[in-house]
Order: sequence, then structure tokens, then C-alpha cells
Amino acid sequence: MQFLNITQKESYAIVRLDRGKVNALDINLVRELRTTVSDLTEDKSVKGLILTGKPGYFSAGVDLIALYGYNRDQVYTFWSEFMGLMMDLVRFPKISMAALSGHCPAGGTVLALTCDHRFLINFPRTVIGLNEVVVGIRIPAPIFDLYSFWLGRRVAYQALLKGHLFDPETAKNVGLVDDIYDEEELMTRTEQRMQQLLKADYRVVRDAKKVMRKELIKKMSIDWENDLRQRVEEMFDPVFRKGLESYIASMKGNA
Repeated sequence: MQFLNITQKESYAIVRLDRGKVNALDINLVRELRTTVSDLTEDKSVKGLILTGKPGYFSAGVDLIALYGYNRDQVYTFWSEFMGLMMDLVRFPKISMAALSGHCPAGGTVLALTCDHRFLINFPRTVIGLNEVVVGIRIPAPIFDLYSFWLGRRVAYQALLKGHLFDPETAKNVGLVDDIYDEEELMTRTEQRMQQLLKADYRVVRDAKKVMRKELIKKMSIDWENDLRQRVEEMFDPVFRKGLESYIASMKGNA
């Protein structure tokens, strides 16, 4: 894998995102993640997955610079693969955890939301949340359902509308993350939590997860075709592109 580092433990795997400074999600990283999730699903020796990033960033979300440069077919393919990855992780039958090693707005938060548990680095300036509305990217109903699954509909609704990004303490208070840990503890404590859950009968845990996620999976299992086509048209709308250009310029200015 070019953009993933995979560490195989006795009964679980650690998948570390490793693409550039901020782990922005382009088509190649998304495809590598889909392949890895598929392989881990089929691997009977693996009963759990921990997703993590690098110091400072779990993932900054979708690589908007790459997305801006894609042609229509590439934009369609990217969003198709990204939504596919989200569904792969939501349906992942084994225990999944995210050790959020830094910032994880937007698409980074989507990846984190698919996991059974999320643990965030305890650094005040770290942010997590869905800020797509501020950027000008539509939120499809399944992503709202996923956000609501953890935050409740009222908190998710208001946070999405404002494009609010949470600091670690607030993220814990609203239930977006389970706990916050200092940098030197994050992976150790996440692995400890994984090992605790793996002591239970794996079949019971797997079946319980299936029951608890049944309604969520049903809500999220939509025909994505209309949404994907609309995203392509929006991407090439002159007003949207101008706004995206300004946002990318501001990102580069703050880099």
C-alpha cells in the first residue's frame, strides 16, 4: 500500500493513514482503504480494526485541491468510491475503533463516525466535525443519519447547519468521541480498549453489532446515483468553483 501502513497484531489490525502532511483523501487513498477494509473483513484471524493517522492529523477530509482538478468522470468516480468506503465501514462486521491523532474535520469525521468507538488526542486546537455546509458541499441524508446516530438529531442538525467544529472536550461532552487522551497515551489506551472488547465471545459481539446497526444501515443503504450525478454538476457550476477557489486559496494562506 502506498498511503497506508498496516500493522497486524494478534487479533486486530492497525491501519495508519499516511498521505502527505494532512492525510487528505484523494481517489488513491480511498481505494486503498476500501481494499484494506475488504481484506480485513475476509481475514478470519482479524477480529478488530483500529484506524489512525499521524501526529497532528487523522485526516483533513477530502482533498479539495485534487477534487478541483478532476474532470467530470473523475469527480463521479471519487464520490462513488468515497460513499462506498463509508458504507464498507458502516457495514464492517468486526470491532472498529478510531484513534484520532489530530485534526479530522469533514471527510475525516465521516470515517471516524463509522467506527464503534472514537478516541481523540487531547490537544485544545484539534477540531472534529462536519463543516461541509460552510465549504459549500451538500450533506446527503445518509451522512446526517450517521451523525445523528451518535449525537442525536437535534445536536447533529444544529452542528451541521453551522458547520460547527468541536474541540476535544466539547466533542466528548456531546458524544462525538468516547474519550480524550494525551498524545503519548492515545494508541496505548485505544489498543487496551480493543483488547478488552476482544475478550468477549466474538460471535456475540458481531451479532450484537449487527442488531444495533440494523436501522442505521437500512437508512444509509440508498441508491446513490442521483446524488453522485448532482455532485458532478455542482462541482462544475461556475459559482461553486469560484467559491471553492477562494476556500482553497485561504487554506494555502493558512498552511
